[in-house]
Amino acid sequence: MTATSRRAFLKKSANAALAGLLPAGLAKLAANPLGLPIGSQTYPHRQRIKDGDFAGLCQSMVDLGVGSIELCSPGYSEFASLTAAKQTRKILEDHGLKCPSAHFDLGELRTKQEQAIAWARDLGMTQMGTRA
Repeated sequence: MTATSRRAFLKKSANAALAGLLPAGLAKLAANPLGLPIGSQTYPHRQRIKDGDFAGLCQSMVDLGVGSIELCSPGYSEFASLTAAKQTRKILEDHGLKCPSAHFDLGELRTKQEQAIAWARDLGMTQMGTRA
C-alpha cells in the first residue's frame, strides 16, 4: 500500500465528489439556478455614473454575471447623466442588460410625474419605486 498525504487524499476526494454531482458534459456551474437573471442596484456605483462611466459600469456588471440592473432616476444628482433615456437604453442593450425598475424621489414623482413615467417607459421599465 502506498502512502498518501492528507492533502492528496482530500484533493482526490473533492474531485470525485464534484464529478459525481455534475451531469456529464456540464463544464460550468450556473449562478442562477432558477434561470432568472442576476440583478444589481447601481446606487452603490453612483460615483462611476456621475463621472460619466456608465458604459464601463455596465461592462463591469456583465463581467460579474449580472443581467439586470436597477437605476435611480436622473432626479438624483449622481444619475443626471442618464437623462437621455433612449441613449441610456442603447448602452444597456449594447451590453445585454435589462433595467426593469428604478428608484424615484417622492418629490420628483409629485412634481414631475409625467416626465418620470416617460423616462421609465423609454428605458423599458415596468416598475417604479420610491421611499417616503
